[in-house]
Amino acid sequence: MWPIILDTLGALAVLASVAAHIALLLGSEQKRGE
Repeated sequence: MWPIILDTLGALAVLASVAAHIALLLGSEQKRGE
């Protein structure tokens, strides 16, 4: 396996997890507003 591919997959996984956390935070804030 090429290290570059592993680094790219790792970065994408981190971005995906961060995006999921942000989505959950935004969703919780909207629920609080209602």
